[in-house]
Amino acid sequence: MISRLIFDSDLRKFPEYLFLFILLSYPLFSFFSWEFLELDTMKALGLVCVSLVSIKLILIYKSNETLSVPYYLIFFGLFTGYTIICDMFKTQIFEGRELKYFYSEPIWLTFIALIIVENVSYPHKLMVIAKHVLGFTLVIAAIVSVIQVSNPLFLINNDVLIDGLPFERIKQYYENATVSDVGSRANLSKVNRFLDGYRLSIFSYISELSVGIDTVAICSILISWKPIKVVNTGVAALSTTIISFLSSSRWIMLNCVICISQIIWSSKNRLLSLFYFFISLVFLILFSIAVASYMGMDVEKYFSERLMSDSALTRLLAFEVFFKVFPDNPIFGTGGVDTEKMIRLIGGRSSQIHVGFLKLLYYYGLFGGTLYLSFMVSLLTRLYKRAKFSGFWGGFYALLTFFVANLTLVEFSLFYYGPLLAIIFSNHFYRRKKLCEGGESFGLRESIDNLSISG
Repeated sequence: MISRLIFDSDLRKFPEYLFLFILLSYPLFSFFSWEFLELDTMKALGLVCVSLVSIKLILIYKSNETLSVPYYLIFFGLFTGYTIICDMFKTQIFEGRELKYFYSEPIWLTFIALIIVENVSYPHKLMVIAKHVLGFTLVIAAIVSVIQVSNPLFLINNDVLIDGLPFERIKQYYENATVSDVGSRANLSKVNRFLDGYRLSIFSYISELSVGIDTVAICSILISWKPIKVVNTGVAALSTTIISFLSSSRWIMLNCVICISQIIWSSKNRLLSLFYFFISLVFLILFSIAVASYMGMDVEKYFSERLMSDSALTRLLAFEVFFKVFPDNPIFGTGGVDTEKMIRLIGGRSSQIHVGFLKLLYYYGLFGGTLYLSFMVSLLTRLYKRAKFSGFWGGFYALLTFFVANLTLVEFSLFYYGPLLAIIFSNHFYRRKKLCEGGESFGLRESIDNLSISG
């Protein structure tokens, strides 16, 4: 069925199908990139994205095709340009990477990937297949998370750990590890999070944040699919709850609740849906605890040492330090550099200013911060309007949770396969609803929302 859909289409669409296939199989793609090609996953996908945009631009030059550029992408393009300038003259990152920069820098790659997702379209039959693939991925991810309770090394990218040792020996070896023992501060952070019980499920070959950002985005896509099927929605919500609970990350648990809560806000009887939501949430949490206990997890220790830990103090520290260092470079920021003053004020109590939006203003000032926040607002507004029209809220909630996450962590790049898929699905259902209505205003509506560049 998949092969017939592909080969019955214009061959020029093949790169678009390849892009969708890579996104749908991204955890597997990441595993093979690391294990067999010894290539960083982001660089592998980055090469694909840069190639696809190049092909699209060639087609525009040779034909009458157009390139759709939504207004949110203009804001992000300006922000991306500013970060590139900073990397050239402030951080020296560009000088160190040269051409590699353009397939390894996450903010730049986010801009390229967003151009792609706004300029691809797929048959509805293929999107139905994609939905089933994502559902299967979520179930497998939940099962792997459960297995990792008793076997922490299962399907883990342990490139920073000593090979061949059992978990207990690894724990003893790295118990008092320093930066010199693991090569870098980033590697030390990975080791410490691993020893603290952060479970990354099938996403460890992508990045540490992928388990939260991509899982929640996939769940958002699945539970937004109309018509709603109780069994499918329940399986998606249960799988996401298990992954979130076992991840040991509070920001992921919060995003899981926000994502699943869309069932309430998109329903006609919100009061009744709210009641069912809380009942279901309690059941999902209790079921996750029961599964974790059965697999040998010390749940009491988990609640006392992880969920109730004082790591939230690092966020308070972030505000304290920010208000002392921000006035030094309020307009253009530090250009992506951690100043000596900031490092001295942090004093080893945290690795950075641990609140995304504060770090944004510290790094890029009011100028860069305004560009990024304009991008955020315009993207969410666009997704909200499309969701209200089409009835598919998956894209809006997937991106909403990403920006909410930046209240407690630092991640400016959207170069994650879950959010990218969520935008693709959002655009698909918007176009599908428009075509079903047969409205002549479709082209006009699109031109108002986008700038179109043609050859």
